[in-house]
Amino acid sequence: VDLVLLREPADGDLDHVSAGGVLVMDGGCLYLDGPPGGRLVIAWPHGTTWDGDSRSVNRKGGLGPHDDPSFRLGVGERFRGIGTDMTPGQASGFIAPDSQSALDDRLEGGVAVFHAEIRPASLDTDAPPPRSAP
Repeated sequence: VDLVLLREPADGDLDHVSAGGVLVMDGGCLYLDGPPGGRLVIAWPHGTTWDGDSRSVNRKGGLGPHDDPSFRLGVGERFRGIGTDMTPGQASGFIAPDSQSALDDRLEGGVAVFHAEIRPASLDTDAPPPRSAP
């Protein structure tokens, strides 16, 4: 799997919006499945790696400007992070030069750009609050 990675540092006009979904793999590519609008190619923070044995993306903490903790996300796992969705044209300015061809090969729609606070998300923490009885 060739990961699409952000430039380091990923500065510029990146939104700071909480987003998430399920990490899916299709044809050797990783996607975010779950946002309105369908499946998005994922752009990961610089320093993220792929472990084929565990089928997971991994990153050691303290590598970026946000000094985020380490994370490990397996295929099929729900996760959340700080980022935004972009068109391929918007995202290309934030993508590391050696990842641009990996991005170009995968474009079906948009790009989910995650740049901070990536973590697994349990169904309990992402579920809407229970409704009160009338």
